Amino acid sequence: EYVKGISATGMQSNYGFDGQIHACWMHKMTQKDIQTIRSAGFLVSVIHGRHDVIAQICYARRLAEKLYPVARMIDLPGGHLVSHERTEEVNQALIDLIKASEKKISPQDWTNLPQTSSVLCQGFWRKGCHL
Repeated sequence: EYVKGISATGMQSNYGFDGQIHACWMHKMTQKDIQTIRSAGFLVSVIHGRHDVIAQICYARRLAEKLYPVARMIDLPGGHLVSHERTEEVNQALIDLIKASEKKISPQDWTNLPQTSSVLCQGFWRKGCHL
């Protein structure tokens, strides 16, 4: 689908590509952004492919932990396009999120994360490992 899309419309701009690469490699969010999401009054699911080599799973776990207690981490077998590889599981995770929101489940009952952070990022992108 992605290849068909860029074939029909052309490659994305250099600015867009640079932004996408920066997001994948740096994963930076300000403390203000984290706090805004955490205090917005909704639950969060961080869904990620375990074998994603573009956006490493340690960053997703770190994001989920920073959003504690409103976040739940869902790691699925798959890569960067986990939503296409594991459609049923991703859809079920989204349905679970919607149902939990409708029932007004408390963040402490929603999260599957420990209270303390334990994520270490490894690999050659470690130098720029920020979130």
